[in-house]
Amino acid sequence: MQPTSESESLLAILERHAGKPFARRDDMKIILDAAVAWNRAEDLDRLSFLAKFLVRTHGIMKRIGRDGQGYDRLAAEFGENMESARALLLDFVRHAPDPARRVMETRYLAMTPAALEEILVLMQDLSWFKNWRIDRPNDPVWKEGRP
Repeated sequence: MQPTSESESLLAILERHAGKPFARRDDMKIILDAAVAWNRAEDLDRLSFLAKFLVRTHGIMKRIGRDGQGYDRLAAEFGENMESARALLLDFVRHAPDPARRVMETRYLAMTPAALEEILVLMQDLSWFKNWRIDRPNDPVWKEGRP
């Protein structure tokens, strides 16, 4: 899989939309490269939807605390959606070059507290794709009319 101008362009658009550089820019590039190379716009939409949900839900859970009303329900939904996001991320990572794939599997997909913190940072970056799609629903995901 070769780096693409479409993913670089999209990454620049997303960072402008976010008003800041992404914390996990290189890893976002890997995901966008895979999405472009394998024409996975729908899966990227799904992953960004899950990312936005996870970031918001995690924030609520932190705010209300373990003893807060509804925490257990939120934690269950968070866990289910995190597993869906991890499965999609793993699918995207499978298309990455071997060294990048190994780094991403270790950084985000290991079952460790550190990997959970890392994946939440990546989800924050990915949520900006969803924000951009909400704000600009008619913009093509990538150039050249690719879906």
